[in-house]
Amino acid sequence: MNKKIIVLTLTALCAIESTTSAYATKSIPPENNKTIEQKVKVKNRYEAIGITNVKEFEKSFNIIKFLVKNNEKSEVANYVSYPLNVNKKDKKIKIKSKEDFIKSYNTIITEDVKKALLNQDVTKTFVNYQGVMVGDGEMWFTHIKNKAMIYAINIF
Repeated sequence: MNKKIIVLTLTALCAIESTTSAYATKSIPPENNKTIEQKVKVKNRYEAIGITNVKEFEKSFNIIKFLVKNNEKSEVANYVSYPLNVNKKDKKIKIKSKEDFIKSYNTIITEDVKKALLNQDVTKTFVNYQGVMVGDGEMWFTHIKNKAMIYAINIF
């Protein structure tokens, strides 16, 4: 009885081996000598809002962080999509121009808004069809030609 089990087991193993050998000998055709970048499509996390140049967006996002950190009001104003929507408790304010933004800078870029932006890693932002969110929604970004632009600020 034990000999029959051993023979059956060996027969089964030989059948499995011949099957896997047949698969192992088949070659996979080359993909026309493509580079690894061409073979592997990297997911664009900003695709939902139409950003096509991730590096440009992330670079401009980090420039804005630097400018806010250094209170460069007039330079930050160049990265705002006007009219800027500012939501403060029950008030909704539209900042219509660069000049208005600079005048109101300290009431718009509060310490909480500034802290949220400075603590935010651009690669860990929340992204959906509405834009790129900083922190818990303190600041929202859109883009113009892949350049990060602030379009809303929520002051909680």
